[in-house]
Amino acid sequence: MTGRLLRILVISTMLLASSDRGEPLIAQTKSQNPSKASPEEQETLRIDTALVTLSAGVTDKKGRPVANLTKESFDIYEDGKLQSIEFFGQEDQPISFGLLLDRSQSMNESDKIENTKAVAVSFLRAGNPRNEAFCLAFNESPSIVADFTSDYRKIESSLAGLRIGGGTALYDAIIEGLEKLARAKHRRRALVVITDGRDQHSKHSLTDLVRRAQQSDAQIYTVGFFSPVESEAYKNEVQTVKLADGKEVDNPRFVFKTLAAETGAETFFPKSAKELADAIARIAASLRRQYTLAYYPTNQSSDDNYRRITVKLKGDHGEIKTRQGYRTPEPLSGAATETAEAQPGARQTLTVVITPRKEIQPAEELAPPVFRENFDTPSEAMIKWPQSGKCSVSKGKLHVAEECVIPVGAFIYDDFEASVTATFILRPQRPTNSGASSASGSISLPTSVSLPTIGVQFRINENGYYTLLLSPASGGSGGFYKLLKVANGQQTEITSWRRDAAIAMRNQVKLRCAESKLEIYVNNLRLDTLKDDSHKRGSISLVFSGEAGTFDDLTVKKLN
Repeated sequence: MTGRLLRILVISTMLLASSDRGEPLIAQTKSQNPSKASPEEQETLRIDTALVTLSAGVTDKKGRPVANLTKESFDIYEDGKLQSIEFFGQEDQPISFGLLLDRSQSMNESDKIENTKAVAVSFLRAGNPRNEAFCLAFNESPSIVADFTSDYRKIESSLAGLRIGGGTALYDAIIEGLEKLARAKHRRRALVVITDGRDQHSKHSLTDLVRRAQQSDAQIYTVGFFSPVESEAYKNEVQTVKLADGKEVDNPRFVFKTLAAETGAETFFPKSAKELADAIARIAASLRRQYTLAYYPTNQSSDDNYRRITVKLKGDHGEIKTRQGYRTPEPLSGAATETAEAQPGARQTLTVVITPRKEIQPAEELAPPVFRENFDTPSEAMIKWPQSGKCSVSKGKLHVAEECVIPVGAFIYDDFEASVTATFILRPQRPTNSGASSASGSISLPTSVSLPTIGVQFRINENGYYTLLLSPASGGSGGFYKLLKVANGQQTEITSWRRDAAIAMRNQVKLRCAESKLEIYVNNLRLDTLKDDSHKRGSISLVFSGEAGTFDDLTVKKLN
């Protein structure tokens, strides 16, 4: 789903070959189409994003919020099939939200617009200080008043000069707000819409709006601040109502309740300024008292069918409110393909599979100024490191095998300096035909041996990440490094495989990221200095693919 970053599968095939410059050449897996380029001529990667994230509020029989539930308290079913909960979060996690305020001419009556501005500011101040928000105002067309910020004085200042006039393009405004939220930094997302009337001027229909809401992971809270005459006209929850002139229009009460039910939110119809303030306070409290659950659906098909979600509580804990289902905006697998030409010549291929974190990263946490981990006492560590057959902590090291991606907590960094000692346990064996070379000068490697790689993923966010990979040379000194970038579903090589004598079996790897400048050091020697501004913040993970390796002496320091 759009904006759901969270399982990314990168499968790339590589060939280490020695050219006259000593740089590796790239070869590929078998082509599925004989008319396409041969395996030696293209590199294929697939990126799979398929995570469903739910915000769920739980209340007891008296309507009071229920706290301190655990992952085991919930069961999630999609189209009747039980799903495995991959991530569970407690209450009051940071959220990205949009304030959508009606500025049509009718909002000038009875101080509606001034009351709306006041409650909007109160809502901002009542939330988690790590929240971010934007503000969008709408009449016949929507327009951004203030972009995403955590400094709410900017939004308050922008609202002071808000001008009133025109009609109401409500559906267009909500759809634009959802599109804006798709680029937000937090995984929890919501819209809060305050309006005093029905839609009049939208280019989109109600069907368009509901479908878009089903494709989004955002909750849509609505407040209908109607006049007494409008309240009477819209009091029944039928889909359409007839106006005095005989025209049939969408009933906003039906619209708001439909959006709330579809997205797991609430809708309010205050009749006074006090009730308006109470409604906004209830929305703020609701958002701070929700649980976050996420799962990878067992149905991985790419159809656009509606998928119904049922969340059940075990035991007598009360009632749960969450979204009813979803649609995928694009094929669920989100496959992307990119090719790269390789130099001609006969050679054999070598396959590397790198699988970035299978599970969703927990909600963002404030990173300490300096984070250090020596892996001596796992029980006392700030981060709960995995303990499995292919990834475990013992004797002051994080031992890795096969394919591992290990998040360094949920810490989010802007500019940072990170260092870690990364060690290959076994060097790739020199091929038996190492004395022979192809016409292009490349060394042939056996296809049965996996190319070991070790490295760091960094600035991981919903739009992509960077990956630094190291690989030792087979049967000799030195090794190779490569820097990859995934952005908006596309992988590119910032630096293709390069050979460097600094790379060994045991490597002290250091990354320094300041704004768009990326510096790479290995064993106290600078390998590269690059500039790329695709990603400027995100989390960090350690990555490995091969028989066996270790990480130790990990330090991450925030830069001012």
